[in-house]
Amino acid sequence: MGNLLRRGRLALLASIGVGALALAAGCTGGADTPVDTPQVSASVVPPQSLLKPPSTLPWGAAPPAGAEPGPNAGEMPVGVVAPKGMAPREGSAKRAAAANVTAADSDVYYYYGNGWETQASPADGLWADVDIAAPAYDMVGDYHTLVELAAINYNSTNGRNIVEVGWARNKPVFGDDQVHLFVFQWANDNGGCYNGCGFVTFGQGGAVPGMVLPTGVSKKFGLQHSGNAWWVIYDGKYVGYFPDSVWTSQNETFTKGTDLRVFGEVASTNATAPCSDMGNGLPGSNPAALRVRNVTYYNGGKPNMIGAVRPVAAQTAGIYNVTMQSTRSFRLGGPGGC
Repeated sequence: MGNLLRRGRLALLASIGVGALALAAGCTGGADTPVDTPQVSASVVPPQSLLKPPSTLPWGAAPPAGAEPGPNAGEMPVGVVAPKGMAPREGSAKRAAAANVTAADSDVYYYYGNGWETQASPADGLWADVDIAAPAYDMVGDYHTLVELAAINYNSTNGRNIVEVGWARNKPVFGDDQVHLFVFQWANDNGGCYNGCGFVTFGQGGAVPGMVLPTGVSKKFGLQHSGNAWWVIYDGKYVGYFPDSVWTSQNETFTKGTDLRVFGEVASTNATAPCSDMGNGLPGSNPAALRVRNVTYYNGGKPNMIGAVRPVAAQTAGIYNVTMQSTRSFRLGGPGGC
């Protein structure tokens, strides 16, 4: 019966939720577009308006030689509307803020392995070496399992502003159970959509949002504010950017992060324990668990170590955990509770 109920919720999201959610998120697609159908480019930035990436990556290296803009540089994808959580501040016991959840889908619960954050040293971004895994994923009862970097500004008058990059298994977004690259943004606490909603593709070295990623490897992920945009980096390549206009159009200035995080997130319809694994399925206390290494803030202060698992809207201590390895590295994850 539980599986039938979960199938019903996901079917409802796919059949009636998309049109309303897309309007709320500022994305297009329409009610006739299934939520699990990846979207194509909706518009193209004129070549003369395409921003140039920084000449130096946040870890000090130049982009790979010959890594020119990809053939789809300048495309602004529609993106896909689906639930996304906003990790609450340390110590918060309330339900996580969420994007793209209608009243019919209000039973989405978010679970976190939150490894890193600071509230004292604003920075222009962050980067880290992050393992990419293929965790066990319940495509019926859970929306996604992911690991991401996020730059957050908590100093806004109206709400939090956030830019995110990471990897995910997320059938409502990608239509399959493979591991994909994703980007996301929030403006004034309002969540956008996956891989769109203002994002401009640069495609350096073929890196684009939504691409299938290799697993069992470690790659550099980064977020870097430079010029008039937040640039997204994967494997030393500039994937693209969110222009500052995403936030200035909301009367916000978002050029620095006051909280900088790397964390795991599982979104589920299960209020007691999600079935999907986090990380590579091993708890952070296991020496073979997923690694996050060399966390570094770009033009900012040193990272503050947190290393806490935070269940949200349910008591699930012991399902996932985080173990710090050094002042800049940790392991996170765990098996699902089913």
